[in-house]
Amino acid sequence: MCDCYVDYCANCKRPIPMHLGGFRTARFEVQVFCWECWPLVKRKYAGKRYVVWRMEDVSADLKEEHSHLYERDKKFLGKFVVVVALTDNAWANWRVNHPNVFLNLRPCRSINVAQFEREVENGS
Repeated sequence: MCDCYVDYCANCKRPIPMHLGGFRTARFEVQVFCWECWPLVKRKYAGKRYVVWRMEDVSADLKEEHSHLYERDKKFLGKFVVVVALTDNAWANWRVNHPNVFLNLRPCRSINVAQFEREVENGS
């Protein structure tokens, strides 16, 4: 079982569907930021542990087979969500603490996030 719920961007309060795997991480152990707010606050998190989750398209077969899920979540296509680990436990479970969307998720941990942020700034 997993904890699937709606969290809110810590800056603007935009609703973000979240998944915390296996109830191994409590909700208070993570902080979530949307794609619009992260560039405004990321300097405050220099040296912190976080994962940038880029949301990418799924295959045509999956779109067709699960069209209701895809329609619900396609507004997140091409966007990203940042999950900040506030505790050692949340960081240990970073792989299962992510947005709960029916899209492919590409993680980039804060250790090597500089390349990802350059791509976002360049629009790729």
